[in-house]
Amino acid sequence: MRTERNGAFLRPSARCALALGAITVALLGAAGVAHAQNVDTEPTLGIRLTSTQPTHYVDAGGHTVIVGEVVNLQDFPVAGVRVQAGLYADGAGEPLELIVGGTLLEVIPARASSPYVVRSGSPGLDVAGVSVNLLGFTSSAAKPRGFDLGDLRVLASDTLVVEGTMSGAGLGASDDVELHALVYDSFVPPRLLGVHSARPLDALGAGPAGDADAMFAASSADGGASVRYEFSLAYGEEAAMVRVIAESGSHSSNAAEARVMRTPSSPLMIQNVSLVSASGSPVTMPREGAESYIRSTIDGGGAEGSEYEYIAQVVRFGHLPVIEFVGSFEGEITPAGLAQPLVGWTPRSSGLFYIETYLWSADGVPIAAQGPVTLLNVEPRQ
Repeated sequence: MRTERNGAFLRPSARCALALGAITVALLGAAGVAHAQNVDTEPTLGIRLTSTQPTHYVDAGGHTVIVGEVVNLQDFPVAGVRVQAGLYADGAGEPLELIVGGTLLEVIPARASSPYVVRSGSPGLDVAGVSVNLLGFTSSAAKPRGFDLGDLRVLASDTLVVEGTMSGAGLGASDDVELHALVYDSFVPPRLLGVHSARPLDALGAGPAGDADAMFAASSADGGASVRYEFSLAYGEEAAMVRVIAESGSHSSNAAEARVMRTPSSPLMIQNVSLVSASGSPVTMPREGAESYIRSTIDGGGAEGSEYEYIAQVVRFGHLPVIEFVGSFEGEITPAGLAQPLVGWTPRSSGLFYIETYLWSADGVPIAAQGPVTLLNVEPRQ
């Protein structure tokens, strides 16, 4: 049995990433634009565009939006990066419009990257292709890291739901912090599909750099305490990965990344999540320091012989949920089409908790919907 305890298990394996790369080969053959991007192939500027074909789309107001990334190749931070974009009609030699914009991050750390978003001044343009050039940058003092992003997960259902936590001294020291969710496809290297920005100190806001369906919610910060955030984004099957970054006028953050987890179409179901003793007897009042087992019934729907990995996560209930424990169990569906995986858990503290359960294939792909959430109250140690 393999057990993980860092709480960051919602990521497919490397084999899953390779499968996405195989899909990319077919997509690349169909991805053509009327005008190729003009880009410095040698890093003479010290900064470089990461994609030769940036994504462009039309927003709700009819304006053409181009999203891409700039990487800083220097060993020092840079600022003032300017990006010039040209919008072209099919077969036209002269651009319909030239746009100049900057990167979302005011300061790009050494050897790091930042997205850029440029939007046409005029709506309703018949744009067939785009070109993008870098105009330069200036050196800059580094911004200290004041934000820590963690516990990121991305689930796809009717929308793309991005959930995570944000903490750090910067939350208490700034009222201008912005959080950015960057959505990528499965190309190799991945292409940036969209950027969605919001202020985590607001209760609810719209993503000014994304589509009209981008929404964000977070608990309010209190003296630098952690907040939980959520983006609800409208994307289809093309979305494969999400990266989250934050910045304020005086602080920077780490970058959190997670693959998109999609609800699978599978006969497998997780049922009857409960807590039992070593002898199999139900445990109705678990106690701090006493070992018990998280048990479920897996209905295989006749999928005899299917290998699976059952994952149980225990989360402390509260305004700011905290992952208490993550454990896993590997097994195989029985001839009767059933399985009863067990994951041992010894509560480290008392209080109200809830259990979340997941089922993956052997190569890290979800093969069933999340199991029913189970509440339990852990009694104090005697």
